[in-house]
Amino acid sequence: MPVHGITIRNHSSHLGALSFIGWLSLFVAGQTIAAQESLTFSKDIRPFLENYCFDCHADDTNKGDIKLDQHKTESAAMADLPFWKHVREAVSTEVMPPPKKKKQPTAAERVRIADWIDREIYRIDCSNPDPGRVTINRLNRREYNFSIQDLFGIDFEPAVEFPADDSGYGFDRIGDVLTLSPVLMDKYFNTAEQIVNKAIHQGPPIVPEKILTVGSFKAMPSDNKSEPKTMTTDLVVTEDGDYTAKVDIRISSFYPFTGELACTVWFNNEQIDHRIYTNTPSLVDAFTISKKLTKGTYTLAYRLDSRKAKSTREDNNIGFSMSEARFVGPTHQAALPKSHRAIFTRGPATADRGERLAYAQDIFSRYGERAFRRPVDPAFLTRLSTLAVDHASTLNHTFEDGIALGLQAILVSPRFLFRAETQPRPDDPN
Repeated sequence: MPVHGITIRNHSSHLGALSFIGWLSLFVAGQTIAAQESLTFSKDIRPFLENYCFDCHADDTNKGDIKLDQHKTESAAMADLPFWKHVREAVSTEVMPPPKKKKQPTAAERVRIADWIDREIYRIDCSNPDPGRVTINRLNRREYNFSIQDLFGIDFEPAVEFPADDSGYGFDRIGDVLTLSPVLMDKYFNTAEQIVNKAIHQGPPIVPEKILTVGSFKAMPSDNKSEPKTMTTDLVVTEDGDYTAKVDIRISSFYPFTGELACTVWFNNEQIDHRIYTNTPSLVDAFTISKKLTKGTYTLAYRLDSRKAKSTREDNNIGFSMSEARFVGPTHQAALPKSHRAIFTRGPATADRGERLAYAQDIFSRYGERAFRRPVDPAFLTRLSTLAVDHASTLNHTFEDGIALGLQAILVSPRFLFRAETQPRPDDPN
């Protein structure tokens, strides 16, 4: 009724109607669910297939290579997931039966069949779980670089030479798109050799050496500005032993010169040598000092004097300089790279074959377990150790060469290149 120009309507009848419709919907849905739950393969599903599908897909009439009566038992039919996937797709999309067929299931029948397949065929069976298989993941380029650095402790990024990783949905860690091309496999082989060559020092041990350039020396203060400057540098000795200092002097002139050039070298304020050069347009000369030193700081100095030399031509300059100096030692402390020492923890191998096999197995066990991210099976260790020792016994090869070959085999193994989520008992649901 209208009140002050406002009409007030009675909504009770509308609310009642809506409530009735809601209860009716719930009742119908309940009836539908109850009907779905009562469906069985033998009483409902197979008769549906016989009625609408067997004319073309049974009794040796298998159009499209689809045979709907292939299962001899109900349990066999229920377990065939690909079979029901095909049936559901054909029924729910109304592809089958073909539209030209007069006998067609109703929309309700199609829905009932599709719902039954979803509920009964694709339901989760907690008593027999089957999560499926995870696509095996290949290491992408960044993971490969980090793995090599962690394994050998070398500052090297070999994967920069690899082809770019494929990506899916903006990510380069999706196993389905991380393929392995022949080009990439070839890169893996070549890179494995480069990595091992950097990690293992092959040849005589390296004696510690410090290279000194012109910039390593500084001029000593002098009151006589007319005299040439004496250049000096400090050498720090941290261990007693035999050391060698070497200073290279270079003379370069396009034309002969008159007069003389002079070079003087001091070690720890003691004059070691003084040499004079006359009319030598091109020359490289070396001053070598060998001494037994104790811990402490020493000085190495040189002075080049070209005041008495004069070129025979005005357009010619006389070059007289220190090109390089080296400080080597202690000679008894032959150094090997840290990565090499980490591999060969027992030092050099003996000549005994049995001891070599045991040493090789220890190395491959340590590096194989870290590279494969799981324990290495004994049979693989035996084969790899035998390969390494046999290779080392051939002409012009060492034990280190054999270990290098075995480590290359580890780096190209699928167990390293792929991050497989393997299980000890993959077929055991418990």
